[in-house]
Amino acid sequence: MQQKFLRNLAFLLGLNLLVKPFWILGITVMVQNAVGPTEFGTYFSLLNFGYLFFIILDAGLNNYTNKQVAQDNYFVKNHFVTISGVKLLLGIIYLAVLMILGVWVMKYPSHYLDLLWIIALNLFLSSALMFLRSNLAGLHLFKWDSVASVLDRILMIVICGALLWSEPNKAGFSIFHFAWAQTIAYALTIVYAVIVMAGKRVKVKWTIKKGLLKKVVRQSYPFALLTLLMSFYTRIDSVMIERLLPNGTTEAGIYAQGYKVYEAANMFAFLFATLLLPVFSKLIANRESVRPIVDWTVRLLLIPAVIISIWSWFYGGELIDLLYKAELEKTSSIFPVLMIAFIAMAANYIYGTLLTAQGKMKLLNLLSLAGIVVNVILNWFLIKSYGALGAAWATAVTQSGVAIAQFVAANKFNDLKIHKKDLLKSLGLIVLMAALIYLEKETQIPKYVGVFAIPVLTITGAFLLKLIRLKDLFNLLKYRT
Repeated sequence: MQQKFLRNLAFLLGLNLLVKPFWILGITVMVQNAVGPTEFGTYFSLLNFGYLFFIILDAGLNNYTNKQVAQDNYFVKNHFVTISGVKLLLGIIYLAVLMILGVWVMKYPSHYLDLLWIIALNLFLSSALMFLRSNLAGLHLFKWDSVASVLDRILMIVICGALLWSEPNKAGFSIFHFAWAQTIAYALTIVYAVIVMAGKRVKVKWTIKKGLLKKVVRQSYPFALLTLLMSFYTRIDSVMIERLLPNGTTEAGIYAQGYKVYEAANMFAFLFATLLLPVFSKLIANRESVRPIVDWTVRLLLIPAVIISIWSWFYGGELIDLLYKAELEKTSSIFPVLMIAFIAMAANYIYGTLLTAQGKMKLLNLLSLAGIVVNVILNWFLIKSYGALGAAWATAVTQSGVAIAQFVAANKFNDLKIHKKDLLKSLGLIVLMAALIYLEKETQIPKYVGVFAIPVLTITGAFLLKLIRLKDLFNLLKYRT
């Protein structure tokens, strides 16, 4: 069973690490370059506006389904139709709420609304796909679920790639092509998931179970509330940029250029959170110490995050030059600030996940509420003065504050220790990296040699100092089984 799980996990991680970085840093970047910062900024702000209310589409159903199907295979048969009907109803409500808010509150112009309803449709399809994937995972159809986790991105790569690389169509490519490509990709992936379930002869009862939604909401509302609050202080920045500045859509597009690289790094860190939650939950249930897992994850995730963030301050401009064509100077100033937030997010994935596993939902919700207040206030003042760069600093400060609070709380409840030996090694590693950067700046070494060589040498130093050990990853995976 352990070997089967490790094979499936390796398959899942391999597919995601192969496809999603190419999607974010390849196709999405090509789309941004093709349509320009202003047009993509419109899309980016509307997408994040849609994410603010994404919880309406879920209401905790996906997490509830995943848990219930894993415990009872007959759950799919008895409740699939009911939950599917509820998801459809929630989708209609979500679309109505988003369009009403877009018209009456945000007062979006007509061409914004034309794009907003497609985005809303895509988010509904995304939520429906997550629901189907929760059924596949709950039924232990892990490989089929792994394919579903990347199939929509593969299809979008094919569709957008064909449009962007086809010379006659490239000049006429618009953000609407990008949005409709996502619609097609999500729809086809949903068809794939349904076919898999039918092929595995997953039978369902065509009956509606009244009262199920009330039960789901009662059991999962603290998690749903946390998702809602976190969505606000992580997604509201681009919405406020678009609203507060005269050239808001352009500034939002510039912000999106730096954000996409930050998102790619964050995607890797998020994979650890998906590993850690069941590990922490299992240890807590068995009344075992979580300290070894925390120590391993700090080495595997937090130390590389710090290295990447430092590298971004000195060489982020070179990376931005390689990726984008417009507004390079502004994007190069935004990107390293967002990478400070990446360190905080990496810490949140460790300590926030631990607190979640311990059921400290009230505390996490209060911290997220505080994060919203701080983030909105900072965005309000900083965006007006510094534009998109101000939003980046608001994100970095908010995420860092939440991360520190979660770290303090996790230490209070778990008596975690900071190992002085590892701390000194980490400081030594930072000094080594600083020395390598200084050497590159003061010598005739070609710049792009330093850009790629310094992170490799620093990571090698981390292995030699045993700050990063593959043994820790294997130990973590063993606990996951």
